[in-house]
Amino acid sequence: MKKNCILAIAALSISTISLAQQWGGPTTQTGTIFREGTVGIGVAAVPVSVDFMVNNATRKASKFVLGNSLLTGTYQNTESVFQLYNQNSVKSTINLLSAINATSNLSLSIDANLTGNTGIALVATSGNQKPFTISMYGTTALTITSTGQVGIGTGTSPLGTMRLAVEGTIGAREVKVTLSKPWPDYVFEDNYKLMSLQQVANYLKVERHLPYLLSAKVVETEGSQSLGETQQNMLRSLEELYLHVINLKAENEQLKQEMQVFKNILLKK
Repeated sequence: MKKNCILAIAALSISTISLAQQWGGPTTQTGTIFREGTVGIGVAAVPVSVDFMVNNATRKASKFVLGNSLLTGTYQNTESVFQLYNQNSVKSTINLLSAINATSNLSLSIDANLTGNTGIALVATSGNQKPFTISMYGTTALTITSTGQVGIGTGTSPLGTMRLAVEGTIGAREVKVTLSKPWPDYVFEDNYKLMSLQQVANYLKVERHLPYLLSAKVVETEGSQSLGETQQNMLRSLEELYLHVINLKAENEQLKQEMQVFKNILLKK
């Protein structure tokens, strides 16, 4: 009798353990399934610090897919769709797949083993041309287009052909501008055609702004100006001004010498 009770208790314990490993919910393809405790798929045991683990020993990469509709096609790649760790140098990515076109995706690789890249890599396929945007409380903080244009504090509208657009003030200790045009030291070459002061006066009378520099009307119309080109043209005007001062100094010295000659002639009389 005692032996039978022990066997019954053991059978009940085994049954309880077995039932504890089962999923709850309906047996059909629809409805909610659930269970308590940690979940492991393709693993013999789940580590204590892990609640959900998926492992595929054959491909060394696991895929975790979320969606609100069925996606056609088969995931043929050997990369992980969602995971925090991978083996055998397989890239770890988070792919956001479109239900309309599952081949158009955006991959976010964090500290991935990518060729020539480390840290965070954002990769968009040819089918996804929408910009990457970071918004804070309804305000656009950062925008990156598929062509590499960057907007800080703004969207894609003001970018145009610019590689970088910033809505606001930029603070920097130093700014270096790479110029394609030559630095205007050519002003000091012997063959440089310097505008006379009379020519400058005539130009100012008609144009109402310095030569080489944009007018106020142009700046207001275009809304911006080239920092490098403006710096070059300002330096060109400054160098021309020095030449005019030097020439005036020479003329003044010549006049002083001539005046001294006349003075000496008058003193001899």
